[in-house]
Amino acid sequence: MLDGWGIKTQKDIKDSSVFIAGAGVGTIRISISWHCLTKLFQIGMNGRVAFIKVRETPCLKCYFPESPPKGVFSVLGATPGVIGTLQALEALKYFSHDGKVLKGSLLVWSGSDMSFRTFRGHQDSECPSCGTRITED
Repeated sequence: MLDGWGIKTQKDIKDSSVFIAGAGVGTIRISISWHCLTKLFQIGMNGRVAFIKVRETPCLKCYFPESPPKGVFSVLGATPGVIGTLQALEALKYFSHDGKVLKGSLLVWSGSDMSFRTFRGHQDSECPSCGTRITED
């Protein structure tokens, strides 16, 4: 479909994994929005942060015993920035000995409603990665 502004909306959006429109005119924005919604973009707007210290905290395998699904997942561009900033803050707190790190906890951020939840982790003694049965060579 070629609209009045010369944009092949259906084809452009169908072939895109990301579509950013800076159009200021209402009709073109509505057209682009409708086509994006019909494509049903699935974007990730959440992330997780954990502070892991070997032999003292649960490892990622303890938090997530199942392997993640295979495939490519789209995330909203700001999401990695938010999570990366939180991870950097954890590192700064650890090295400066200032503040309380997320030791043994998993912080989950939801960008869709800007909420944070914290879950307590538990180290599995049978974990092949960090369990108490692991010995040093």
